[in-house]
Amino acid sequence: MVKVAVNFPLKIGSKDMGNNSVISLHRPILIFIVLWFSFILPQTSFGQETDGISVIAEVDRDSLSLDDQLALTITIQGIFDDYREPVIPEWDDFVQTGYRSFSSTSIENGLTTSERQFIYYLQPQIEGQLLIGSVQLEIAGQLYQTEPIEITVTPANSNDLNLEESTPPDELITPPPAFIVEAEIDNLTPYLGEQVIYTFRLYRSTIFPGQPDYESPSFTDFWSQTILSQPHYARMISNTNYSVIEVRTAIFPATLGEVTIEPAKLTVPGGLRADRTLETNSITLNILSLPKDAPDSFKGAVGQFDIRATIDQNMGRVNEPLTLAVDIEGFGNIDVLNEPVLPDLSEWRILDSKPLSQLDIQEEGVYGIRRFERLIFPTQAGEFVFPSVEFSYYNPKLEEYVTLKTAPIPLVIEPAETEYEVYPAVVTERDIAPLKPVPVSLSTTPTTRVMGNPLFWLCGLLPLLLIGGAWQLQRYRQHRAETNMALKQNRVAYQTAQKALQELITRPDKGHSVLHKIVLIYLSTRIDQSLTGITLSEQLARLEQAGIEVGMLTRIETLFKQIDVGRFTPGQTVVPTSQIHAAQTLIHDLEQMFSQ
Repeated sequence: MVKVAVNFPLKIGSKDMGNNSVISLHRPILIFIVLWFSFILPQTSFGQETDGISVIAEVDRDSLSLDDQLALTITIQGIFDDYREPVIPEWDDFVQTGYRSFSSTSIENGLTTSERQFIYYLQPQIEGQLLIGSVQLEIAGQLYQTEPIEITVTPANSNDLNLEESTPPDELITPPPAFIVEAEIDNLTPYLGEQVIYTFRLYRSTIFPGQPDYESPSFTDFWSQTILSQPHYARMISNTNYSVIEVRTAIFPATLGEVTIEPAKLTVPGGLRADRTLETNSITLNILSLPKDAPDSFKGAVGQFDIRATIDQNMGRVNEPLTLAVDIEGFGNIDVLNEPVLPDLSEWRILDSKPLSQLDIQEEGVYGIRRFERLIFPTQAGEFVFPSVEFSYYNPKLEEYVTLKTAPIPLVIEPAETEYEVYPAVVTERDIAPLKPVPVSLSTTPTTRVMGNPLFWLCGLLPLLLIGGAWQLQRYRQHRAETNMALKQNRVAYQTAQKALQELITRPDKGHSVLHKIVLIYLSTRIDQSLTGITLSEQLARLEQAGIEVGMLTRIETLFKQIDVGRFTPGQTVVPTSQIHAAQTLIHDLEQMFSQ
């Protein structure tokens, strides 16, 4: 890995304005320009400098041939919430053959640190010393810019290519075409939620006159799409050497039945001639439902996984927190895995926390770890064995459900430390005051007799008791009225949402925006806060503050991301029935949670 650039915020400052004669002739104008660039622009255009954020640009190689490609990686690290996609330079001397991005978040000592990576796959078009221009990013209102990167490109060497005799992807004409595209899927009958790999291939026997434009299918009926590796090799077809580039995408079916992936498109620049648009074949899949004999601990995970549970200490004290971490690792749709149900833990108090995902994009597909951390507080002293955590998933390769259990964890819990010690008081003769002599006879005055009568004090307290009782009665009536009104509104919100979703099933052509609006209005009514006009992360933060548990937040986030795929995909107007059913189930489960 060749690291060649680090971040620095863009600054616009004063510069040397020329020789002394110019300054003497135009001093007022130059002073105004210097003041403008030195004070006004830095304050109005770029804001304050952001601390604790680094931006790194790196390439995996700084020397390659015309038949090879490199990976340019832009990495943002630090404490930030708001950022925009990188503004890439013009790839004048390169062709962008692929792109992928991923993110991760870590929490240490209560501090949340984020990392975002953007990877661009580039193939040079000419030989010599080439320059990858600066990349600009805006993070928390501050502009950052990487340094240019110099690359050495050598001529193509056909002896280094892995040439293979192969049958053509399509029946070729004579002479063979300069460009061929095709698409394939590695499994035409996957299960619901199973990871499948969509591969786009470009065969080319000549150099592009410009930068081609690859338009992938929309993948509307699938969950998250992740770009995998970008293999690049050579192949001999009909006595013609072709350089082959693959764009491999991991997708996860989100609906049952027949689903068609529309053709991918590649627009090839024609230079002085007209551009040409090439299309792949469309692919039809038959999505299978999962078997019905699922175990009770199955929460929808499909793939190949392993699970482990750890506690940060094997010794603790009563009412002092320990950290329980449950990690699910393997191949599958990592970002949507639900937390396993914990066993009955009557001796512990347990707090919720947000799950974290870490993806490792491999050649075989999406591999990663989903971590669920919880703070647990022991309430009793003694020796315990923290019980196993059970997790079930469906393995499509074995075509069966697999149930795993973590190893029990032995723990020793000591009693809570005493905050302070009580020492016996020592009394001396000096501490004893002399007793006052008692008079021979005690007299009682009329005033003393009246004030000593309980009826006197009862008459004085009666008005206060009446006022307090009236005030409490008024508060009770007001609270009951507000509670009845809230219950009525909540009941109406639930019934309205379910009715609207049922109508959407009969009219799915109303679009994803209607589905998004139905769920958003229900949530806004239930937490008595507006969720419109803010980002998804802000919406989830408000829902978390309203007391919605982590598992529900994950389901809400997943549903909204699926809806957004349809909302922002051109030409996609019909809502999949699976998404509507998912919204119905989610609202039903939320209503039960709110009613508890």
